[in-house]
Amino acid sequence: MQSTQRKVLRTICPDQKGLIARITNICYKHELNIVQNNEFVDHRTGRFFMRTELEGIFNDATLLGRSGTARCQKDLCAS
Repeated sequence: MQSTQRKVLRTICPDQKGLIARITNICYKHELNIVQNNEFVDHRTGRFFMRTELEGIFNDATLLGRSGTARCQKDLCAS
């Protein structure tokens, strides 16, 4: 049996409508609990930045593969 872990998902991509919903929905589908979430848009560059602290049982390959549908750069790392 796998143990619960905490990891941080950092998202950086061009800003567009629905990013937060799409990313958090992927986390929900993987039964990950969002412990903390911060996001902002750099209006000068049009880039979206989000840091999401997650808790749960991770399958990194599946999670990163699915979140690729958002066409964003991800960095999933142990916290």
